[in-house]
Amino acid sequence: IVILRFGITPSSLFHIIALSGGRQLYAMGLCIAALLLYERDKMKYAVGCMLIAITIHMSALLFFIPYLLNRFNGGFVKKFHLVSFGLVPFILLETNSIIIFMGNMVGSEKYAAYGMREVVGGTWTFISLLLFISMFCYLSIPKHILDDRQDVKQLYVMAPLFTIFGPLIHSNGTMIRISMYFHIFLLLLIPMAINYGYKKNANMYYLMIAVLLFLSLRGGGFEYKFIWDDHIPAY
Repeated sequence: IVILRFGITPSSLFHIIALSGGRQLYAMGLCIAALLLYERDKMKYAVGCMLIAITIHMSALLFFIPYLLNRFNGGFVKKFHLVSFGLVPFILLETNSIIIFMGNMVGSEKYAAYGMREVVGGTWTFISLLLFISMFCYLSIPKHILDDRQDVKQLYVMAPLFTIFGPLIHSNGTMIRISMYFHIFLLLLIPMAINYGYKKNANMYYLMIAVLLFLSLRGGGFEYKFIWDDHIPAY
């Protein structure tokens, strides 16, 4: 799993390559391994992977939240997901305060310092796509599926979490390291949402295509660059 993550993350995060090949990469791989072990009821190994991940990168503490949400029924998870959308405006207004609070919670002045910088802003395409996909998952995956399919619920709980943590990138680009733990599961969530939602919500797919086209063309079209095509930072 760690090796697979090493292959996936650099290709998906080419604009921030400095964040995609270090300690957090291995922490994320161990978190995903822990999730697979948890699904197979190998709790001791799952806890072991999580503890190792936390020693590598403290941000892995965030990955305990999905386990907590997974203990609730589908109705609660859906309500929590709906509430997460209502929190977005507050998060956008108070990004730095939230980052400072999170840093202080784990006793890290280094992490709290990220919230003391000036808000860079922008990143609206990224945030809009996350929120749109999150809403798509909310509308497509019904509550009874979450109650009947534990494996589906384990993935679905990632949607409200990247809805909450994704907008923190509004402060500065390095905050993508928080939502990465959750939005990486879009690789599985989007096909799952399509599978459950298409038959009864065909019109929603036409709307989704229109929104995606608008977001992709809003800045004048795609401009794909590899890290070696741009200025390579000293670090």
